[in-house]
Amino acid sequence: MPVNKSLLGVRISDINKKRIVYFGKKLFLFLLSIFILSVFVFYAARLIPGDPLISFYGDAAERMNVAERSDAEKMLGLDGPIFYQYIRWIKNAVNGDFGISFQYKQPVEELISGRIGGTLLLGSVSFLILFVLTIVFGILCTWFEGRLPDKIICRLGTVSSCIPEFYLSLVLIFIFSVSLRVLPASGAYTIGSGGDIADRIKHLIMPVTVVVVGHLWYYAYIIRNRMLEEVRENYVLLARSKGLSRGRILFVHCLRNVMPSYLSIMAVAVPHILCGTYIVETVFSYPGIGMLAYESAIFKDYNLLMVLCIISGVLVIFFSILSQIISERIDPRLRTDQAMYGKLVSEENISDSLKGNEESRFKDKCADIKESGGERELENIKNPADGMEKKIFIEKTEIQYSDNKTEYSDNGSSETESMSEVTDKGFESDGSELFRIVGRINEPEIAPIKRKFGIKGLPVISIVILAGILFACIFCELIAVKDPAYLDLANCSVAPDDEFWFGTDTLGRDIFSMVWYGGRVSLFIGLISAFISAVIAIIVGAVSGFASDRLDLFLMRITEIFLSVPSLLIIVLFQAIIGEINILSITVVIGITNWMGIAKVVRAEVRRIKNSEYVIASEIMGGGFFHILRKHLMPNFFPAIMFMLVMNICSAITMESTLSFMGIGLPIEVISWGSMLSLSEKVFLTGSWWIIVIPGLFLIITLVCFTNIGNYVRRNASHRHSNL
Repeated sequence: MPVNKSLLGVRISDINKKRIVYFGKKLFLFLLSIFILSVFVFYAARLIPGDPLISFYGDAAERMNVAERSDAEKMLGLDGPIFYQYIRWIKNAVNGDFGISFQYKQPVEELISGRIGGTLLLGSVSFLILFVLTIVFGILCTWFEGRLPDKIICRLGTVSSCIPEFYLSLVLIFIFSVSLRVLPASGAYTIGSGGDIADRIKHLIMPVTVVVVGHLWYYAYIIRNRMLEEVRENYVLLARSKGLSRGRILFVHCLRNVMPSYLSIMAVAVPHILCGTYIVETVFSYPGIGMLAYESAIFKDYNLLMVLCIISGVLVIFFSILSQIISERIDPRLRTDQAMYGKLVSEENISDSLKGNEESRFKDKCADIKESGGERELENIKNPADGMEKKIFIEKTEIQYSDNKTEYSDNGSSETESMSEVTDKGFESDGSELFRIVGRINEPEIAPIKRKFGIKGLPVISIVILAGILFACIFCELIAVKDPAYLDLANCSVAPDDEFWFGTDTLGRDIFSMVWYGGRVSLFIGLISAFISAVIAIIVGAVSGFASDRLDLFLMRITEIFLSVPSLLIIVLFQAIIGEINILSITVVIGITNWMGIAKVVRAEVRRIKNSEYVIASEIMGGGFFHILRKHLMPNFFPAIMFMLVMNICSAITMESTLSFMGIGLPIEVISWGSMLSLSEKVFLTGSWWIIVIPGLFLIITLVCFTNIGNYVRRNASHRHSNL
């Protein structure tokens, strides 16, 4: 019934004030996050060992006297304590002055403005294609769940997600540029073409393909799982029982409920896609921000790299907050500030306005059920007949025909008006033709279900292959037929034969022996770094979940700031701070930069179960934090993060391979799968396909095996079936 505004005393101006407060909070969090990010990145760049004057002036810096060095430091903003340097840098940055690039000897803002156009073009085209394909594949997998199309899409998606972007780029260049010569291998346009549109499109085809393939299955998989969860809801079963078609349920009801999640996910995907072009731009020599970031890392231009980190972080933070606003605007269940969305009455006002006799309130509740067109459970409704509070259930009344069949129309109304007269335990029918009170709900105690991992669906092939690779890599000394570090210059780039089973690389090293030695290094880095990230994530997530609201907000804000900067740039900064790059240092760096996603899941699970009786009882009995974490919390949230832990191994192996390929990871003399692929440029000149194909196949097969095991773990965590 209409709400009397004068009776409730709610004014539109109050709503506008609450809207201002809401957006003010969002703006404050945005500015606070940028401030913390800038402080972290600035101090990290200043803690990098070495003389920045040498990076700018070269050997001439060593011949400067004291006065010249003082003038040079003042010009570059390096004089005074770090705190004053930061204050001065912030003041200049607000005015658009981000300092001078040490390598290019130009203002940083000029370099970025000259390159950002290429990144925006590549990222926007990739995003538009990704936006369409994500929802298409998600719907197709849901429609054909468990059938051949779903299995094919899932298998292809799993394999494509396990192919590192740099390796897919190499394969495409080798096929379409070196072998077929139909697409250009580098650049944004052909020199002398005059900016021809067709020429620019040809240069975009392979980079866009790599970006889309590298991100498509990740987002499509999220939408697929979200759609599968939606079709398992009870309203889908009710709609099917009313005779609605599968297409109408999926496209009208399920898709509408998934759209808030989809839009928020794609809003967050925008900066990740833009930042994800870094590797693609580097391989294809595409002039953009990614190529500029790679060059700044290679030439140790940390002033430029610092600004690129901040820009990337600002983009991620902005779109993350934007996705929250979109979700809260579309999905009423996420609305934390009701007045912000134009709701004219508060819950207290509604409660006051509905005060009346008990019988009127009871009938109003029944009328609400009738208008909702579905089933609902009402608790503690006072019946005017006996004045007692009971839990009741109002169900749809079945219309009985002579042939004992029941029919309903699409809108939930019946085609006839006959209804049997029913009374039950003092509850009288309210005269509704569609609903009646059938009695009190019985709530039997349900024994807890003990979930066990079954053999059905076990990825036996993946386990066997992965076990074989692990065994061969661990005992590589027994398998390798030659010294992997020996340079046989008389047999450079030899194709696979009886002596060299996998051939040799451009330096004459035996690839068969290198695969197992390199695999041991890559797997060690992946497993140990995943363990480090898991320990950090569990501790941070558990502390945040148990802590007060202020400490929780602070820890989660720090976590989101780490998430906002591309992992590649953070790793480069940490490597520069540590100094020497070796197996142990790169393992630690990857581990301490890959924990944020798991920490957020752990925090959510801990906050859900921290008020459980057994946790409170353990605290009362004197249990410490780590005792509660080990005995009570971890057994509950560990199944929720097992899939993420397995996938962290894949991401760590991929990151090591990417860094080594780009020349900012392990040195070439340290054999790993990534360093083996770093010789790809010479492969294009000699046509020695086996140098990139064989190590890449071992890398992809290992990642696919880990992914299949992770999917098996995830599937066993849910036993719900589709209602579609």
